[in-house]
Amino acid sequence: MPNKKAFVFDTNFIIENLNLKEVVANLSEEFTVYVTQVSIDERISQKYLELKNKYDKLLALTDDYKGIANIRIIAPLDKKFEAEKEITQKGYIDLFGKNIIPFASDKVTFSKRVYKKTPPFLSADGASITIKDNSYYKSLFKAKEPETVSLKKDAPLPDVNQLREKVSNVIYSLCGVESRDYWGNPDWDRTFTLSEKVDTSYMEYVFTHLKEDIRDNLFESAIPADKILGLDDRITNGVPIPMSSLEDALSLYEEIRQKLPDYLPQFYSAAATIINGNYVEPQVISSEEDDLPF
Repeated sequence: MPNKKAFVFDTNFIIENLNLKEVVANLSEEFTVYVTQVSIDERISQKYLELKNKYDKLLALTDDYKGIANIRIIAPLDKKFEAEKEITQKGYIDLFGKNIIPFASDKVTFSKRVYKKTPPFLSADGASITIKDNSYYKSLFKAKEPETVSLKKDAPLPDVNQLREKVSNVIYSLCGVESRDYWGNPDWDRTFTLSEKVDTSYMEYVFTHLKEDIRDNLFESAIPADKILGLDDRITNGVPIPMSSLEDALSLYEEIRQKLPDYLPQFYSAAATIINGNYVEPQVISSEEDDLPF
């Protein structure tokens, strides 16, 4: 379609439609899809407030349980936020590429556009881009919905018995390696521990960048876990992950992406559940330990 219309997301639309990959795919045939850097920054700001709220709760707990327990913060707020900011920005860059609309650095211009809801891309006289409410996106596909829903409802579930077991085995192999103890008995060594659990978005980012990570370490026989799974500081390395396990994981991901693309979210969720098996709850150390009578 040579003359596509532009479809520009704002922050409210993004919040209501968090599965942006699906939205972009739905719109791509008829529209050229854009997002403003303003909207990205607003989402990053929201994530900062959510993160700060968690830290504030920790500080409140520290005061409430003073003299009973110590709460040790292993990652400062600023460091944690910078990692989250980088992941978020990169996610938008990967999805929108060059279709991220910057905003003028002039504070006066920026303030006017924010408060008046003037699109930062609207500069030419007589320009036809208009602001629609969030229901506009749904209205575009309203006529197609009955057929789409009916097809999905009637379609049989794929037979994934063998694939389900393969997912379990392949992802589990990223979490640890078989070994032998001092007496020659079978043992299992973790490749990493988590100080914070991962979610589906985290695993989606890991798998969409796995091929690149393997390419960057192509001639290594094993790789420290934080090079692959460490999007922030929640990963503590154990024994390195064998390259063969990472290649199996990539092959599995590409198989699901090609054969069952609609079920990728379920794959990310299952992978997150298995990876979270290496979560170790941070220890709380009593502040009264030195005063014990024995």
